[in-house]
Formats: sequence, structure tokens, C-alpha cells
Amino acid sequence: MLSSALAAVSPPTPRDHLLIEASVDALTVTVRRPTGTTSRTAPIHWARITLCLRERAAKEVFVAYDGSFTFDIEALDDRAAGYRLSNWESGLISGAGYAFAKAQTPCQGILVSELRGALGSQDMEALVLAASVAVLQLLGRDSSIISTNGWTLESTPTQQAGATPLPTSLTLTSKTAPDSRVAG
Repeated sequence: MLSSALAAVSPPTPRDHLLIEASVDALTVTVRRPTGTTSRTAPIHWARITLCLRERAAKEVFVAYDGSFTFDIEALDDRAAGYRLSNWESGLISGAGYAFAKAQTPCQGILVSELRGALGSQDMEALVLAASVAVLQLLGRDSSIISTNGWTLESTPTQQAGATPLPTSLTLTSKTAPDSRVAG
């Protein structure tokens, strides 16, 4: 059970986002499409997420945002310009859900404090990749099973306000993986 939650005027519904306070280790993952895959005049496609794992009750939302949450996605095409947080959030849900399934662990929740980038509508895979790698690494699992599909990846452990510490302690290492795979 979560140790503390910000009181809301009314109880949260399944579509509400929970705001939770605490301190726990988190991971910041940045993905970039290499410049060689786009024209020299095209903008760089990139995304950065910071998240941590959190315990959650069965009826709580999967993705929650902490009180310092920053959302700043620059849309790189007309379709992406119409996207809202819920559109980009779907990439986080897909990636994190996949990682929990691959790790064969009970699906916890994720607490997001940062979602930034410059993405087009065809770049949702960047968020799926970032969330998959972050969750696997936070679970202490091998993230090299995730194909990067040409995206480069950098992960950095960080402190994040907002989640209840999990019962296990995490030690994250970062190494460069061969080919188009990511290791953690």
C-alpha cells in the first residue's frame, strides 16, 4: 500500500492520475534517433522519461504522475501536434506493461516525473522503448532483450520524489551493448 497520497477533493476514478509523495530511486532514460536516419535539415527526434516503480492496489491507475511532473513534447508533424498527454502516455503503458510481462513479475505501477522530447506521430516507439528499458532495469533485469530499432539509448539512475520505496534495493549499471540491443 502506498505510504502517502495527496488528498483529492473527490476519490480518484480509473481515468484520474494519482499524485503521490515520497522518495525513491528512479531512472531517466533518453532515446535519440541517430542523425544519419533523418535528413540534415530534419529535426532530431528524441524523448526523455524519468520514472520509478510504485506499489499499487488493484483498482489504482497504472501510470501516476508526481507533483513535479514535467510534460514537454515538441510535435514534429501535424498529427503529433494534435496529441495530448494521454496519447503519449499510451507509449509508456505499452512499454512498461511489456517489461513487466517479460520479467514475469506482478505488474506494479509506474510513477512518472518527466516526459519530454521532440517526436513525430510515428515516434511512439521511442516512448515504448524508454519505458521498457526503464522498468526492466529498475526490476534488476537484463534490458538487452529490447530491440532499439535504430534508436540510441542512455539511462541514468536518479532520485525521484513521488513513490513508496519498493522492498528491494536497486543497483543499476550502464554498459554499451553491441548492435541494436540495449544492456543495463
